[in-house]
Amino acid sequence: MKKFISIVLVAVMAIACGVSAFAATGFVSSPSGNPAPVVVSGSVKVTPYAERSTLTPELKTLIEKAYSEIAASSDLTALIPGLSALANGKQVSVSDLFDISPVQSSNNGYDVVLKADTLKDFVALAHMTKDGKWEVISGAKVSADGKNLEMHLTDCSPFAIVVANNRSPETGSNAIIITLASIMAVSAAAAVSVAVVRKKRSV
Repeated sequence: MKKFISIVLVAVMAIACGVSAFAATGFVSSPSGNPAPVVVSGSVKVTPYAERSTLTPELKTLIEKAYSEIAASSDLTALIPGLSALANGKQVSVSDLFDISPVQSSNNGYDVVLKADTLKDFVALAHMTKDGKWEVISGAKVSADGKNLEMHLTDCSPFAIVVANNRSPETGSNAIIITLASIMAVSAAAAVSVAVVRKKRSV
């Protein structure tokens, strides 16, 4: 019985760590679950994170690096230079991650307009350069109707849409507490059930 309870407690602690890690992630929604942004104008191709296997090995490695760094970050303003000034004290997260590749090369860069469903509370467009460093795309903005993202790009590779995350820390903490309480209740019920079954068998 003691062994069973010990196993249950270890499981609760492992799940608690997992929940805490999820709460600290730099994503506000899963980039794998988002529909790909649609190119409205511009000679570029968009590849969502979920379809990264279709990219060249170099770009696949780069977008996975971008994902890992965002997911591990509890403060994107410390990860991405120049983001702090645009965030203006707001808590920010990434709502989408995708690759932009040119259809044909251009010496003058690329004027691009994308239609996306992840632009609510837009703060900035972040870009991971080919050497694996982050930057903010200056001048990137959302159209007046809130549906399109307009930008001028001089380089292409992974891009991340950064938005204000309006979820308060208290809400996140409460969610963790509720989750842990539920897990412990289920664990206690399981322990009682095992104890009852063993008592009946010993009679």
